Amino acid sequence: MPDRVLPDLRVHSIPNGSHGSGWDLGRYLYRGAAAVNRTDVDKWIAQGRLGEMRIERLELLEKIHAEVEGASVGAKTKKVWLSLLAVLIAWADQQDASLTLTTAKAKYLAFVDHLRDRVAVKTLAPASASTEAKSLAALLGPVLDPNTDHAAEALLKLSGIKRPKPHRRSRGLQADKQRMDHSFAFGHFLADVCTALTVEAVRGPVPLDIPLSEGRGTLRLLGGVVSGDLDPNDFKRPSRREKAVRPRAALAPDADAKESRHSLINVRINAEMLMFIAQTGMNLSQAVVEPRAEYRWQTEGDEDYIVRAVYKGRRQGVAKFVVFRSYRDHLKRYLDWLDALGLNDGDDRLFPILYPRQLPPAHELRDCRVLRDHCKALDIPFVAPRTLRNTRVNWLLRRSRDPELTAEMAAHAVETLLRVYDEGDLQSASQEIGKYHAETDPTLRKRLRTIPACLKGDESPRPLPDTPKEAPQPDCVTPEGCLWCEHFRDVLAPDYCWRLASHRHLHSLVISLYRPPESQPLHPSYLVIDRLTGKLKAIAARSAVCAEWVKEADERIREGDHHPRWAGLIKLVERFQ
Repeated sequence: MPDRVLPDLRVHSIPNGSHGSGWDLGRYLYRGAAAVNRTDVDKWIAQGRLGEMRIERLELLEKIHAEVEGASVGAKTKKVWLSLLAVLIAWADQQDASLTLTTAKAKYLAFVDHLRDRVAVKTLAPASASTEAKSLAALLGPVLDPNTDHAAEALLKLSGIKRPKPHRRSRGLQADKQRMDHSFAFGHFLADVCTALTVEAVRGPVPLDIPLSEGRGTLRLLGGVVSGDLDPNDFKRPSRREKAVRPRAALAPDADAKESRHSLINVRINAEMLMFIAQTGMNLSQAVVEPRAEYRWQTEGDEDYIVRAVYKGRRQGVAKFVVFRSYRDHLKRYLDWLDALGLNDGDDRLFPILYPRQLPPAHELRDCRVLRDHCKALDIPFVAPRTLRNTRVNWLLRRSRDPELTAEMAAHAVETLLRVYDEGDLQSASQEIGKYHAETDPTLRKRLRTIPACLKGDESPRPLPDTPKEAPQPDCVTPEGCLWCEHFRDVLAPDYCWRLASHRHLHSLVISLYRPPESQPLHPSYLVIDRLTGKLKAIAARSAVCAEWVKEADERIREGDHHPRWAGLIKLVERFQ
């Protein structure tokens, strides 16, 4: 070993946890160190098991260290760089290759060829090989060619590796249903967990069994104990029996639940965080650092709330996120739960996770591994945060049919929403294609027609022979008159059934506001309702499919979903009730 002072090659720009050993490029001065576990490598070096120092690598490692420390990228990206650098050095050590500043480019190109060989024998995916080559080029390019513009792109191009074209899988009706079913099942699971883990349950005896809705079984949370099954009679000595039973008993009134029940607390906090992401569409990296605040609720439209965080000196507060009305009470219960357990003492985040033994690095995101494992054991699909956000955006887009409104709620540009998030669905596409052909192809208009037709031509309106005297007379002005006109023709279509049911509902509202005089005891709306009901019964009697159309139309009216032809008038009449 040369008699010289070696520079500090530890990477200080990547935060370490409370027990992290950090990244030290000085270890790679020893051949074979890159393949040794980082917790053992220093011991192996001290024992001399890795041989003499390879001082010829020092210049290369110094430049790589300077590039990592000065790069304007996040800690996660730097960890990826250094992980792949360790793989490259370990491969070079296996090849007994000299790794210096002069030979590094050739070794990089040879390593990319090695990745291609792995792809050829199907031990590595093409996309993974391309990603590894690109990440290494981003690190080594500026180091090996510091005076070259776009050195990383040039080095990657020199390697000749190309990213494979993305494989786009076709989406069908079943795939769309399955994705939504997975989201709903996971949402019910999260709601069950959050509802069951009350303050009393957290402080109560463990293990804790949570019955899940929809017959999905029972979730058992151990709450810090080693095993869920325990028979006190198995312990003959009273001291051992007491030592085994004590951790399972309910906590004393003065005991701090954060110490012995941290696993239960973390399960609910992670479940609440995922539910919050599904409601707000916020990124996971934003949600984990979202501060706790006093919230003020401002209504926005018929279904939404704008939630404002109120700080000192700001009367109205800062708009933080948008949620649905039904989430308000749930979030309030969660905030009360945080206060009851004192979880914001010393941690002002909205989702303050507990780490009883060691703290992770600040840049690491939560992976919700415990919830994922429970879902796997219960055969419940786990929906990751990114998928939750995508599902929310697509659900809003399908429901509103308004890209601008959806983009505003998701805090995206319309172009980004349509290019990145919009996945489309078969049902909407089929409707749009059918509507387009119905409007543009004259040969399909009669077959796809969903609105009634008038065949009077140049003739004047002609009432039916059995038209009641009190019924609206045909005048080609009001829709009610068409009901008793010889020129009027119905159509067999689900949209038309919905139209008739909405028309009937409108007249039922009119009757509720009517105070008949003695001279006219029968309101014409009664006759209109009877006529519309007769038409719906006649359509339903034609076939089982037609009967389903009528049944669905009646259900939509009961749900308050009215046909656009009559929705405006229905809302107007409802205001006077």
